[in-house]
Amino acid sequence: MNHGNDQIFDKLKFTMYYSLVDSEKEVVELEKEFVYYRHYIDVENFKHQRDVSVSFNILGQAENHTIIPLLFEPLIGNAMKYTKQDGTGWVEIVFDVTHLPVLKFYCKNNYTHYSSNVISSENGLKILEERLELYYINNYTLKVTRGTDLYEVELSIKMI
Repeated sequence: MNHGNDQIFDKLKFTMYYSLVDSEKEVVELEKEFVYYRHYIDVENFKHQRDVSVSFNILGQAENHTIIPLLFEPLIGNAMKYTKQDGTGWVEIVFDVTHLPVLKFYCKNNYTHYSSNVISSENGLKILEERLELYYINNYTLKVTRGTDLYEVELSIKMI
């Protein structure tokens, strides 16, 4: 049996369990949320056999902090889904927890613009903003910048 496939299978099991069970919780450990995104990215790249360069960095330590589950999924999911698929695609993701209780999230990618993707992406952003307003009332800032072939998101949350 291939050891690499075993690792992907374990990551897939983790992401599925997290999506189905942990996501039902009101809050989750921030560290576990980070593990979910690392595994999610690996599974997506394996599943689609893409050649997308992904930089995923966590600055600082997130010990003993919680967050609502899957908060960043629409942003990371869109970056992975809509990045260029011609071998030049890249995604940069940074979680900065050096100044907790303020969490800063940065995500940018080069993308191919398809008109059918716009509605799906905008709906995801709308749902994200509704969740932010519900759980982090006036304790966040969200900035989205769309260029010709660059998509950039900055999200800062004062965690409660």
